[in-house]
Amino acid sequence: MIITTPETLQYIIVNKDLRQHLASIGYVIVDEVHELMGSERGAELISALERLKRYSPRFMRIGLSGTIGNPGDAALFLAGSLSSVEIIIDSSSKPCEVSVISPLPGSVDPGGDGSDPFFASRISKIEEIVRNTSGTVIIFTNTRDQAERLGAELRRRGLAVGVHHGSLSRTTREEIERGLREGELKSVVATSSLELGIDVGSIDTIIQYMSPRQALKMVQRIGRSGHREDLVSKGYIIASENIYDLAESVVIARRTCSSNQHRGIERIKIRKNPLDVLAHQIAGLVLEYDEISIDEIIDTLSRAYCFRELEAQVVERVVEFLRDIGVISVAENQGRKILRKGRRTRRYYYSVTMIVDTKNYEVVDLMSNRIIGELDERFVAKEISPGVAIVLGGSIWRVLEIEGEKIYVEHVESIEGSIPKWIGQQIPVDRRIAREVCSLFKLIAMSGKNSSKVISTYPMDQGSFERLSSLINSHISRGYPLPGERLILIEGWREPGLSIAVIHTCLGSRGNETLGLYISSFTGPLISYRATPYALILASTRSLSLRDLERLLSSWESEDEVISRVINAARSSGAYKWYMVAAAKKMGLMDKDVSFDEAMKYVKYLEGTVVNEEAIGDMVHEELDIDSLLEMLRGIKRSDIRIVTLDLAEPTPLGEEIYRGVSGFERVRSQSIPTDLAAELVKRRLEEKEAQLVCIMCGYSENRRVKDLPESLSCPSCGSVFLGVNKYGYEGARDLVRRIAKDPRVLKDPRALSDDEKKVVDLLRRSADLVATYGKKAVLVMMGRGIGPETARDILSSSISDTDMYLKILEKEKTYISTKKYWD
Repeated sequence: MIITTPETLQYIIVNKDLRQHLASIGYVIVDEVHELMGSERGAELISALERLKRYSPRFMRIGLSGTIGNPGDAALFLAGSLSSVEIIIDSSSKPCEVSVISPLPGSVDPGGDGSDPFFASRISKIEEIVRNTSGTVIIFTNTRDQAERLGAELRRRGLAVGVHHGSLSRTTREEIERGLREGELKSVVATSSLELGIDVGSIDTIIQYMSPRQALKMVQRIGRSGHREDLVSKGYIIASENIYDLAESVVIARRTCSSNQHRGIERIKIRKNPLDVLAHQIAGLVLEYDEISIDEIIDTLSRAYCFRELEAQVVERVVEFLRDIGVISVAENQGRKILRKGRRTRRYYYSVTMIVDTKNYEVVDLMSNRIIGELDERFVAKEISPGVAIVLGGSIWRVLEIEGEKIYVEHVESIEGSIPKWIGQQIPVDRRIAREVCSLFKLIAMSGKNSSKVISTYPMDQGSFERLSSLINSHISRGYPLPGERLILIEGWREPGLSIAVIHTCLGSRGNETLGLYISSFTGPLISYRATPYALILASTRSLSLRDLERLLSSWESEDEVISRVINAARSSGAYKWYMVAAAKKMGLMDKDVSFDEAMKYVKYLEGTVVNEEAIGDMVHEELDIDSLLEMLRGIKRSDIRIVTLDLAEPTPLGEEIYRGVSGFERVRSQSIPTDLAAELVKRRLEEKEAQLVCIMCGYSENRRVKDLPESLSCPSCGSVFLGVNKYGYEGARDLVRRIAKDPRVLKDPRALSDDEKKVVDLLRRSADLVATYGKKAVLVMMGRGIGPETARDILSSSISDTDMYLKILEKEKTYISTKKYWD
């Protein structure tokens, strides 16, 4: 028996010593086959299975999954060239109970510090469930930020809680898993890191914090509880106060515990002709056969489902790419192209993987130097740039600078002229879920106050029904139509410094992202957009014409033009840059450890190559739903779908929910920080820094923490008050000063000092003048980012109080961070 991964199987097939054992293989079992269907790793696996037939022609393929929405496609994916396929669906249903709860302030004891009563109410409900459950509980969140925030708050309330997510070290994760198994922990807050395959013992209940956004995820997560066949899988979804989060939660809960569960789970798209996989497989076939023709490559790989429509010209383009980078050599033999090993074949094949490692960026509050969270490289590439507002830790922050793997931010009370970004919205909501949410709104509208029919179908309590019903009826009573499959509502209004338009559709996350790209292909950067599963939000500092938006949806020329516009707009997005870097790594052009910033220096040279083609293909597969957009546009042109525009003074009730929801389905209450507290945070940060002081009279030098310095400073060796601050840590500063002290004539000889040494001397002299006048305060001010002697002098001479001084330091730091990229 061999237990292996798709990656290791690739290596076994090309190893002559190992592959001799493959002839006896009778079965290949792929566990959790749904995890591989939509990915390049899956394409690698099924390609390897077709190659495996050379050594064991009659082995049986078995795919296992407890959460698959399109078993027919899974069978085709796994079977490949096999003609006989059987699908076995276990018709017995395991008992399952999911309750959706949306606690409001006052419905439970809020506890907490009162800064966000809605968050406090959700936390109190989670605490209540955990304390009333006899066994262990896993609390799932959609982001690491949420996991850390919930874990900290629950621990503050006295619960034995661990936190488990992929950013933690392996040792830490294993310690949490052991604590669950052995009963040391009552509960764990986790991301998807605990969804599958990890032994954590018996779990009594799971709690999902806010909508899981996918039925597939909820099925996997609730499956962790009641793991025996005779036990009930029990769980709760703690929805937010946002109506869309609540409705989405009850739709997913219904699908999770449906008697035909697999029909409610999202269908997984299978990627067609992934070029990174094709390149890797060609290299593998060359290693395996020593030499092989293009026809033989097509014959072998086209038996794999993802390459079933593989064309010769596609293979030839990839072959040319591999030849150009030295992976293979190409020769002609009787009119046929024969591929042989190149200088990099083996190294390329063994080093390239379809798993792209992504780094995490620390998000640092400039004021306090406190790490407030982490963002992964993919999100940073797609969404983050200086000036962008993000929601993290329940507050709004403005990005000041990205420096290495740190993102410096400042806390802001509100944002004018932009819409905050939230990492939790990366999980896409399928169009079928979005459509059912829109249908649920219509069902509630038709039911009036009679909740029995709705509650009998959807697992919500009377209070949740009344909240949904109240908002929907408020929308209708004002004369506004409900958006749905046959009606698109476009509404517009003004916010401070911003014109807003919301296009209500039921296209799902990917469909509305595609719609956003299509519209941006006309408007360019003048209009920014945010896609949600239920609407597209457009924002501009200029006036938005709703009629123009309507015309864009109804007056398109051809489907090819629509697709071309979407693809061209995608090339200008931050997401495209990330996919370009990922494709370059997966195709062997860049080392997997190269940082995104470094990789971006070379991306422009890859335009027009197969790497560029692969990046677009991968982005379309992962991020977009062009088919749904085209289906909607066709319906509009046929008049099957009606468009209603509303130019309003304020948003409709549904529009308000959509707009408020873009800040993360949380009621973000970013209160301004009192000036005295802000000053204290700056002071603490600067006092913790270490300064190197150099006496410019004798060369004495010492390193001291700023907080440990006396108010008045003097050299302990010679008594001079002229102590320079070696702010930038120039090596040899002490020796340079001693050299000058021994022979002052050095300063008069223009050739005695290098340009860099002259700069060091000038910096030390000017900073020493400040220290002689202001003492410790001068050192502290110069510890600020980008604050040299001249800026420090301005701050010290103009400050009317210590608080004023610290606030001036902070403002100068912000100015430095925002402008330093323009400096020579």
